[in-house]
Amino acid sequence: MGDVALLLWLRARHARTALDHALRLFGTGVERGERTYALYLAAVVGVWAALMGAWLVASAADAFALAGAQAASSAARGALSACGLALFAAGAQGLRTPPVALSHADVAHVVASPMGARPVVLVEAACAALGWAALGGAAGFVVGAAAQTAFFLAHAAASCAALGALAGVACTAVRRLVGAARLSRKRWRVRHGARA
Repeated sequence: MGDVALLLWLRARHARTALDHALRLFGTGVERGERTYALYLAAVVGVWAALMGAWLVASAADAFALAGAQAASSAARGALSACGLALFAAGAQGLRTPPVALSHADVAHVVASPMGARPVVLVEAACAALGWAALGGAAGFVVGAAAQTAFFLAHAAASCAALGALAGVACTAVRRLVGAARLSRKRWRVRHGARA
């Protein structure tokens, strides 16, 4: 469990550094003296994000209402096809990229510590799955809320958000599994080729 805690600490440090860089664009940082301004900025960005999300849902609902039920069902089939294409693209990406990506500083930090490969893969896959689930869930929520508003469908927003999150996790899992299978196959070939 200590290895996972160390890797999560590394991820938290990366997130803090990224947040500090983003706040530097607005003339502030994560230091103690500027926290009030950072909270004010977070409130402004939160209100802006909520308003933009509401506008996006209203625009999609208007588009669904104008298009009609037939076009909306065609759009739903297109969304399912897009999920299939995303799974195919994730598998293709797994064929050419490693399943675990670490920065040079992380590699030096991880190599210096006595940890195995399992915690590294577990934390990296969990963080990637969480990010893609959030992205897929947000996209699914927008589509579901628009369909719920336009066609008075009950629970469409929650259902589409859950399906979008599952699609994001599935894309991450497919990429990791294909990459791990590719690496293990190459290792198997090298091992058996050396014996022959």
